[in-house]
Amino acid sequence: MNNLLVIAVRLLLLFFTLNVWADGNSSKLVVAPNEARIELSDHLDFLRDPERKLTFSEVLENEDRFQQATRRDLVTSFNPAAFWLRISLINKSKDPLIRWVATGNAKTQRVTLHVKRDEVWQILKSGRNVALLEKPVAALSPVFPVTLLPDQELELLIHVDSRGATDMAPYLLEPQAFLKAEGNTLVTQAILIGGLLISSLLALIVFARLKETQYLWLGFLLMGIAGLEGTRENLLGTYFWPQHIQLPPQALTLFGYLAIFGMSKVVSHALELDRRMPFAGRLLLALRWISVIGTLIAFWSYGHGVRIMSSAIVVQNIVTLILSFLAVR
Repeated sequence: MNNLLVIAVRLLLLFFTLNVWADGNSSKLVVAPNEARIELSDHLDFLRDPERKLTFSEVLENEDRFQQATRRDLVTSFNPAAFWLRISLINKSKDPLIRWVATGNAKTQRVTLHVKRDEVWQILKSGRNVALLEKPVAALSPVFPVTLLPDQELELLIHVDSRGATDMAPYLLEPQAFLKAEGNTLVTQAILIGGLLISSLLALIVFARLKETQYLWLGFLLMGIAGLEGTRENLLGTYFWPQHIQLPPQALTLFGYLAIFGMSKVVSHALELDRRMPFAGRLLLALRWISVIGTLIAFWSYGHGVRIMSSAIVVQNIVTLILSFLAVR
């Protein structure tokens, strides 16, 4: 029994040695040639910049402020902070390795990758607020190509600017593995958004023929949801927006307002709130005006505007469920 335990411990140590080289530093990772996807969360150093004032030079001068990251550090809610992630990648094989570093998601506003190669830092940018022509890879989420030469160590410093909720956990991916996953995501989103747009167009055609406003509100609702999803998942900015111009983040609040306006009018008409429950009709009207305020504030303070808009949408959804239940009764 003791011999089996010793063998098990030795196998675990061997596995750990082959995949991760710590040498007292958790931010160093040996990249195995046969691994198509590696999560980097357990090998990162992490630095939070609450006031978003740290420059790249200041970060280099304050390396002692970095701490080992946890999975919880990499998942954020709405906050104004910026984040710095640090990791070193090592290629121990005899062949060069081409990998893509992906961090954040389609909702992440801006990610800047600093790659140290022969004492020179290379800078790459990606994210929803970066024009397509400036991105190293045309993708929905921020992704960067990295080439590791034989016996080479690359230090990566990642600056994440995401004022909304996001998961910053970075991954090291083989390019074909990333493109396959991206393709599956695109097919699913295209079916969803395409169906919403077709339904919206049909509703508007019916309105033009019958002149009944409920179809106009339904068309606005479906169009707003389609635009909201297309903007959230960065489809609009990647495939339908001018490549040399970044998509303004306020587009999200504009589509959000169109969706909340359409939903409010559809519910009011379907449940005849003006006749049956005037108070509920006034409540939905108030929520529409709150969403207008959130949309306008977003042009000056995007974070505060989105919070107001999100709160109005959540309250409206709760009110809609309650009103639907009362109407059934």
